[in-house]
Parts: sequence; C-alpha cells; structure tokens
Amino acid sequence: MSQDLHESFVKQQEDWKIHQQYDIEVLIGKVTFTDFDAIAFEHAYRTVLEQHESLRTVFMMQEEVLFQRVLAGTVAEGFEVTYLDSRPEPYTIDGLSPYMMEAMRDLTRGPLFRVLVAIYVDHTAVFLAMHHIISDEWSMKVLIQDLTRSYDAWLQGTVPALPVLPLQLKDYSRVKNEEWYGKQAERIRYWEQQLSPLLLSQLQERLIRRLAGQGVTVPSDPAVYDDFIKTTLHQPGGAMQYVARLTADAYTQLQQLAVQLRVSRLGVLIANAALLFHQEFGLSDLMISTLAGDRFRKQTEHLIGHLMGGVFLRIQLAGHETVSQLVRQVYLSFIQSLKHLIFSYDDYRDLPLQSGSMLHLNYMNEAFENRSWELPAEGHHPLDLVYYPLSIILIDDGEGGTLLWNYHQSFYTPAQVAHLHDRFCALLVVAGTTPEVVIAAPGTVS
Repeated sequence: MSQDLHESFVKQQEDWKIHQQYDIEVLIGKVTFTDFDAIAFEHAYRTVLEQHESLRTVFMMQEEVLFQRVLAGTVAEGFEVTYLDSRPEPYTIDGLSPYMMEAMRDLTRGPLFRVLVAIYVDHTAVFLAMHHIISDEWSMKVLIQDLTRSYDAWLQGTVPALPVLPLQLKDYSRVKNEEWYGKQAERIRYWEQQLSPLLLSQLQERLIRRLAGQGVTVPSDPAVYDDFIKTTLHQPGGAMQYVARLTADAYTQLQQLAVQLRVSRLGVLIANAALLFHQEFGLSDLMISTLAGDRFRKQTEHLIGHLMGGVFLRIQLAGHETVSQLVRQVYLSFIQSLKHLIFSYDDYRDLPLQSGSMLHLNYMNEAFENRSWELPAEGHHPLDLVYYPLSIILIDDGEGGTLLWNYHQSFYTPAQVAHLHDRFCALLVVAGTTPEVVIAAPGTVS
C-alpha cells in the first residue's frame, strides 16, 4: 500500500456503497455575517483546511479495497472559495443542494468540501458543503465553530488558537477498524441477544396488526414483512414530512426533565415516544431506533468525520412504573448500546430490523453560534424518500424545538401524524409535570 493511502473505516465503506448505489449525500450549513471581510475569511478558510485533514480527503478503490488519501496543503486544485453571482432572490440550501451534489459526484477527485459565498447589501451568507462520507451533523457544528473563531481571530490580526486534534480522520479510521473487527463477535452477540428472532417476530406482529387495523393490506407470511416494509417505503409519491413547532410548555418540560433526571434530552424524547405509542396504540413492548455519534471521548470531540452509528432500544412498560423510572430505563439502555454502535449492517442482514422498529427518532442540537439549518415551512410537504414508516427529528435551537415528522402515506395519513404531534407535545407536558406518577393506561391521558 502506498504511503499516502490509508485504510478506510467501515462507516466510510458503507457510505461509499450508498454513494454508488443510490444518491449523493451532502450536508450543507449556512453562516451569516453582517460585516464581511473577504481577506480575513480566506485566511480563516485556509486555517480550517489545515486543521482538518478530513476536509482534504478523497477515496479510491484498489483491488476491491477502499482507501482514503489526504490531499497535500491547502491550495490544492478546486479548494478555492466560490463567490456566487449577485441576484435579488436569496440563495437557499435547498436551491444549492443539486449543484453541490453534482460537484461531489466523484469521490476520487474531490474536493468533498466546498464553500460558496453570497454577498448582499446588508449581509453575507456563507454556505458550507461536505460530503457525508467525511462528515456528520456534529461535524457541521465543529466546522462552523472553527471557521467563525478563526475569522474573528484574523479580523483582529491574530493567529487562531484552535483545539489541538489528538486524532485526524485517517488515524481514527485505523483505530476504529481495529476495535470494530477485534470486537466483532462480542458486538454481534450483543445485538443478537437484544434483537432475537423471537422478539423481532413479536414486534413485527404488533406493527402488522396496527397497520392492518387501519386498512393497510399486509402479506400473510411474517418472513416477508421486512421486504414488504422496504418495498412499500420505496413506492413513489408516498413520502411526506410534517413540520410543526414543539409547544413552549413541552419544550420547557423537556429541558427540566432532562436536568432533573440527569439524562440527555434524547433519552427523554425516546421515553416520551414510547409513552405515545403506549397511549395511542396500546403497545407495552416496542422497539425504537436512533442514531448516536462516537463522540463520547476527548479524541473525537473536535474531529470532522462521519462517526454516526445506529442503535435499537427495546422498551417495555410493565404497567406500574413512573415516568422517571421509564426515562432512566431508556437512558441506561441507550448508554449501554453505545458500546456496540452499528456502523455497518452487513452482520445483521438476516434480522428484520426495518419492520421490528416502530419508530426512528433523532435529536439535533443546533443551539450554537450561527445556525446551519434552514427549516422548512410548517405543515405537510412531499419528500423524495423516507427510510422508516415513521421517524421524528427534533431540531433544538436553544430557544425552542421544531419537530420533523417523516412518514409514508401507506402507513400513516397526514391527519394521523398531525394528531400524533399534538399528543406527543401533550404527553411531554404531563411527563414533565408529574414524573413520579405511575404511567396511565392507554387512552386515559388527555
């Protein structure tokens, strides 16, 4: 192997397959400057490129093995800042996405990081685009923080003091591969115990019964449930998103309950989702999937890279626990699962995960300087694709939260999803105000 080629991490291999088989995944963030100094910004841009090798990384396949290569320096071809033509209509993330996707189609050439600048009369918008193979949502937070801090430093004529990185992406890939393959048997054993075929078949039956109860035609053979779910999700025209603000009372209770019980807000949200399905559908045993980043160590806190993995949490309500007990149960299960993050599903292809999971839930904390999200308008909007019958993303901006309900109309109607949102908010208020009260039976909470 050439000295400038480095082994890829299993997550990058998964992203390479997705890129080749489906479509290009690009993360785009936005930073707004009131007074823009182009010289200081160019210096800041070069500082960030020098800090993070991942922004200069490309990939290549040799003899069916995927390698990564770091492009030397910060002035390599294609790494120039692109200044967009002025126009009266503002540029948007959605509008620039097709251009960015096309620009990053070739993973072997790069750059897989692009910067576009739109200068207006009263402000300047900077769009930051990274391919998913080198980044995740946490990475966007790191990038924006490092870029804005560097910009402020160069404005003052000082050299930026960015955190020293214990690991670069190529180093993390090597370490993580050793851990991934070295503990493969232990990881597979853990998830096979958590997601036994018997358990999954029981969870499938609950999902199928619920779908059949609302008129969805389902196959009679449980062995094909998972393929049925996946095939249905890929049917065109049915993917939708419902956008609605988390009520102020619900957001307050989310904050307070997390602090009071010393758990993450994600833990509270997952427990509340379990309460929602318990109340609405009478389910006392269900599975909820979520994403988690390998960020719980100092070596990766400031690293730009795709470090997200999946976990599946089985949640059981015995009928006598309180909200606080449920939240702690969920959070402890989540913490335990972090030791066995799933970065690739190759080892679990025989497990019907798609039809075993009632819900997929993500939490995104965007409460940092210069928000990188352009939230869609409230209401129902068509999507190109969804990966679950129902998934929820909470965007936390520090002052409130917005819920994105992604769903497929073969499984949920727009009216049902709007109702679930209202109930989700109401249950969160109840949970936060009466955490030591025994959870009510289905259908008894107003």
